[in-house]
Amino acid sequence: MVAATGSGKTLIAAGCARRLAARGVVLVLVPTIELLEQTAEAWSLKGGRRGLAVAACSREEALESAEAGGRIRAQVSTQAARIADLVASARPGEPVTVYATYASLERIVQADIDADTTDLETGVSVAAAVLELSGAKFDVIILRYLNRFTVERTARAMGIDENTVRSLTSQAKAKIRARLAPRRLLRPGTAKDDQE
Repeated sequence: MVAATGSGKTLIAAGCARRLAARGVVLVLVPTIELLEQTAEAWSLKGGRRGLAVAACSREEALESAEAGGRIRAQVSTQAARIADLVASARPGEPVTVYATYASLERIVQADIDADTTDLETGVSVAAAVLELSGAKFDVIILRYLNRFTVERTARAMGIDENTVRSLTSQAKAKIRARLAPRRLLRPGTAKDDQE
């Protein structure tokens, strides 16, 4: 989502999570621990997100203000295995929100691998692959697929021509597919596993 500072992105995202994954697992990635704390508080107290909240960060008190409203059960850990255990411990149908900084994304990916679950698998893997993109390739993926811009609107927003948008989109998608391919090959029941 592209929006100005103070325009309500946090609450819009909380509303999207509530509508799209009311009883599922949601991963919230933010740049800093401070923003993690603010986001968790807003999602819990103003955005209506309930259930289990897990913060992947080193600040033990990161979810204190979010927990104050009594709507969430909060846990904090920096250990991938513990994060996986916490997510797995959610009650059936309980919403789970995992808050992480960009710097801790690697732990979230490892937690997903440790747990061998599919709840976060696709989203975390794709998020990690997108975050590895640089410059215009990152921008074009965010505009085209997150903001759902047309090729024409993306070109205008980026100040480039439509053919360049198509080319960047193709290149970015190829990089994402290449990043995801090794993981898919190692999943149970795949052809590579059947041959071993």
